[in-house]
Amino acid sequence: MKVGNAVRNTLFSNVDANKRPGDLVARNIQRGRDHGIPGYDKLRTACGMTDLIGTEKPREINEANWRKLMQTYNNDPSQIDGFTAGLAEDAAGEDGMVSFLFCSFQI
Repeated sequence: MKVGNAVRNTLFSNVDANKRPGDLVARNIQRGRDHGIPGYDKLRTACGMTDLIGTEKPREINEANWRKLMQTYNNDPSQIDGFTAGLAEDAAGEDGMVSFLFCSFQI
């Protein structure tokens, strides 16, 4: 999933007194860390998805995105942030609009 420049660079431009652009994705990743939301591997288990096995690619993420995640997180899937992985996953179902992980959360 791609995040548009407007969301990454200008969504919060009128909020910050220093006129720094606000990156929604970066904020969501940091919020997850601040609130102790577990990483992708633990979220998968909590949502009833299959466990990650080592650095083996899960079926929900395509090969190219998995390679990027492994490079970014130093081949340690336990360090992958849930929000990042949720964006990296393919859309759930044939006409899905959000990932499997994001579909699994119950409100």
